[in-house]
Amino acid sequence: MVKYFIKKGLKRAACFDTSPSNIGTTEQDYADGKWVKISKKQSGFYAENPHASFSEIMNMEMKEAVVPEISIEEQYKMLVVSKIRAEYDIDDELAIQRKRDEDASTFLKYHNYCEQCKADAKQELETINYEKL
Repeated sequence: MVKYFIKKGLKRAACFDTSPSNIGTTEQDYADGKWVKISKKQSGFYAENPHASFSEIMNMEMKEAVVPEISIEEQYKMLVVSKIRAEYDIDDELAIQRKRDEDASTFLKYHNYCEQCKADAKQELETINYEKL
């Protein structure tokens, strides 16, 4: 009689006529690299869903991925940085910061650009949030 097993790191179930050594039964055993016996149906499910977690294989049901919600403050920071990066890379910014007293006009241009990026990001996020309502 063929027996089906899974082992962490494999992308498909393995079939054996006899049980392999190093057998476990729990999710922790699986995490520790032991073979865990599954049914033929679970083996088929795993073949169709090779990235399924241990519990998804055992329950033969994929869980919906949870996408973390990003706060408006974090969205704002990311948008401002992306706008600044369109004009200045991090090395440029650091050089301008280091020379701010020696080259005030370059620093002022950079500073004004950053302030405009902040204003643009705020306006974009306000528009997006109003559209969601």
